[in-house]
Amino acid sequence: HPGGAQLAACGAKGEISIVDCAGSAEPKTLGITDCTNLIYSVDGAYLVAATPGKLLVLNASDYSVHKEITGNTNQHPALLACSPDGQYLAWSSFANHSLCLVPLSGDRAFEAIEVKGLEEIFAMSFTLPSYGAGASKTATGACRLWLSLNTQRPQGPHWMQCWKVTPQGLDKVPEREMGLMNNSVALLVSPGGGSIVSGDGQGAQM
Repeated sequence: HPGGAQLAACGAKGEISIVDCAGSAEPKTLGITDCTNLIYSVDGAYLVAATPGKLLVLNASDYSVHKEITGNTNQHPALLACSPDGQYLAWSSFANHSLCLVPLSGDRAFEAIEVKGLEEIFAMSFTLPSYGAGASKTATGACRLWLSLNTQRPQGPHWMQCWKVTPQGLDKVPEREMGLMNNSVALLVSPGGGSIVSGDGQGAQM
């Protein structure tokens, strides 16, 4: 949890446990099974749990269900990313050709959208609304969603894309593209968007 008091863990059978980081209480097991991934929202208000066929948005105060998100082809979402300003949640399954995007706060023109026809996605990460020095955690401007992709392109199979996220959803084409040496299964971008680290079986690239 962003506040540091609790840790959410997903067990071998998909059960969710909430651990008190101070060690003063026994772990609390939630009545949820088949969970494949977890992420807290940046403001700490929600815990998002990925389960087959749906995402559960839980209130972090008492872990009651705030919202269920269904109706997408990502039946086993394993990749989760929350934008640093807390506005958006994105997810996809490993090697899936689509991603889903849902607003977590604010006045948005969509409830949830699915973007199909992408190349195979292996990692994703958000950056703040602006590049370089001076980026701030404000609700103005547009976030960027970075994707690590496996492709069939003759120039090379491994690519990274940057997509602009607006109140209407994702732009129709990526804003930036660049080739990678290896297939990246982990991706982190600095808060200002100036540096990118990708991780693969050979190590890390920056």
